[in-house]
Amino acid sequence: MTNQAGLLLFKELFTKLNLKETISKHLVSDDKRRYYHYSDADIVIQFLFQILTGYDIDYACKKLKSDAYFPKLLETGQVASQPTLSRFLSRSTEATVGSLRRLNFELVQLFLQMQSQPSLIVDVDSTHFTTYGHQEGADYNAHYQVTAYHPLYAFESQTGYCLNAQLRSGNRYCSEGADALIHPILEQFDHLIFRMDSGFVSPKLYDLLEDRGHAYLTKLKRNTVLSRLGDLTLPCSEDLSILPHSSYSESLYKADSWRQPRRVCQFSQRQEGELFYDVVSLVTNLSSVDSEELFQFYRERGNAENFI
Repeated sequence: MTNQAGLLLFKELFTKLNLKETISKHLVSDDKRRYYHYSDADIVIQFLFQILTGYDIDYACKKLKSDAYFPKLLETGQVASQPTLSRFLSRSTEATVGSLRRLNFELVQLFLQMQSQPSLIVDVDSTHFTTYGHQEGADYNAHYQVTAYHPLYAFESQTGYCLNAQLRSGNRYCSEGADALIHPILEQFDHLIFRMDSGFVSPKLYDLLEDRGHAYLTKLKRNTVLSRLGDLTLPCSEDLSILPHSSYSESLYKADSWRQPRRVCQFSQRQEGELFYDVVSLVTNLSSVDSEELFQFYRERGNAENFI
């Protein structure tokens, strides 16, 4: 008996994609074995099937060996042992990570060709994973007050495809290393629109995307200058005494660290009982969309958290 029969569909998909050949073409590892029963591509495919079944830890293969169907999914007809999987992970290097990234790009491009998207919307975000014991690379995260990892992700919003990811220690700031995350995406895809929250306020990123001809929409951190700017741009034609009141506005603004003035769109809202307006600001190089539509577009980036 088996409860893994649904994997037959994935086996058919892997076959149609020529997945083993594609993995073999890209995969790089420090493999010095002269005699072996399982190639590195075989091992990666077994890991994929294990992840699909929820058995993503290497030693979980012991349970799958006794499954009536799981071994038949594999080209070798046998489940690789835990030591075999562990040795593969041990000989993996930074070059292995890079090769898997190239493999991912090829597969994503293949699937995107079926979608016919005129432009790709890339949501960049970080997340938090608490670690236990003495995990390699883990560090203290002051925001969550625990030892953790703080990885970066870039998802294509319309499809949910993960374009790139970067594992980082818990003490890294949100935007640290974001340019390294984005660079490979810029090399592989055209017509990109990036959405990022206030953790990614970085003139370096703005300059990079502008120089490469891509669009961005980023939330700015609150400060007194932006709040005052929001107050000054409130429309004179509206009755500001009627509460609650909200308004959209925009202006050109240049922070000291920016090389040029940029378009800043603002949403100002004052609730009943509040003395001042709460001002939310977005910086963008998109010029053909009004402020209200840009805010609606930005709010949709929250869906990226569902992909993590």
